[in-house]
Formats: sequence, C-alpha cells, structure tokens
Amino acid sequence: MPLAPVAQRLVSADGSYATYGDKASPSPAKNHLEELSDCIRHLDAQGFPKPLVHLIDREGDTNPNKFL
Repeated sequence: MPLAPVAQRLVSADGSYATYGDKASPSPAKNHLEELSDCIRHLDAQGFPKPLVHLIDREGDTNPNKFL
C-alpha cells in the first residue's frame, strides 16, 4: 500500500499553520520539539489502523534548552 503524509506544518512570520489540531488560523510558533510532541499526541489519538512512522528532520536533535 502507498504511504502518505497525514500531518504537515508550516511556520511563517504570521505563526504556525498545521494540518492537525482544531485551529484554522495560525497559532503562535512553539519550539520544534514542543510542536512535534503536540503533533504525535494528536495523531496517536486518531486511532489509525496501521502504526505511524514519524519522520523527523535533523532539527529533532536540537537541544530544547536552546529555544528558552
């Protein structure tokens, strides 16, 4: 079966736009790891019949304290 992304996020000067969550308007941009955690929690709650595979770019290795 083909694979397809089920969530994407774009950060712009206006804020964070995501294909997951309840907001249609941009939300304030969070640091990368906080946003990633929110996305994974939301997708896990969807009850997909197959296991999800999360592809995380190199920014996932970033020290979260860098953003504080």
